Amino acid sequence: MRLRFLAVRVHFPEEFALRWTQLDYDREMAFVALTPEGELAGVMLAAGLGNVTSANAVGNGVADDKLVYTYLPDLIRYHLGEEPIIPNVDTWRLEDPGALEEVLDRVMAQRRTRVSIQPKQTIVDEAVALVTRMKAEAWVGFNDGDLNKMKRVKALEPSLPVFWDWSGGFDLARDLLIARQCGFESIVVHHEALTEDVVKAITDAGFEPGAWTVNDAARMRRLRATGVYRLYPDYPRCGLEQNVSGAGEH
Repeated sequence: MRLRFLAVRVHFPEEFALRWTQLDYDREMAFVALTPEGELAGVMLAAGLGNVTSANAVGNGVADDKLVYTYLPDLIRYHLGEEPIIPNVDTWRLEDPGALEEVLDRVMAQRRTRVSIQPKQTIVDEAVALVTRMKAEAWVGFNDGDLNKMKRVKALEPSLPVFWDWSGGFDLARDLLIARQCGFESIVVHHEALTEDVVKAITDAGFEPGAWTVNDAARMRRLRATGVYRLYPDYPRCGLEQNVSGAGEH
């Protein structure tokens, strides 16, 4: 059996089955049977007949966020009663105040890297309080698409920079007015929606334009050419390489 966290079970004890067939949260689950040769046993046929719905393409993992991986050791211990064979790469869950404090302490020891915190609703106040207590304002900004969270950051500490994330369907004139009224510093737009006209409007309104999530080097260069230097890639090294290669261009 292949579990949500991509583990294979040859033996299927009753206690284990009960845990996975009597879930107390609203989520559809699927058990996939494999032949001894490792082939799917009837699932594709059932899907073709419309009897089951596939949430993910066959072979595609469900744990698509790096933070999810931090929970895998606990999942293995709980569901399998075993210790993980391969240790996880250390990853800090920054909703934990202790972990956030440790990361900020490390960042404050240097001058090249800053942190943009995208807080969960429940820890906005706590995160802002920690930043101000550590006097880390020069290293920290806050970003999110949730306007209420970003307004809360400014209400708690106006000196902290806010990078407001825009998703699809934004109203350029209206949202620029909101950003100005709230005192935000930057507008970050998905790179596909960040046209030259949008960049100009954001810049003319006095905000720094930014782009998320952009991983293509050629696209990064085009954005830099329009005056966009705040880039959010999945792979920081890619962004750093663009900064180095374009250091003498602007």
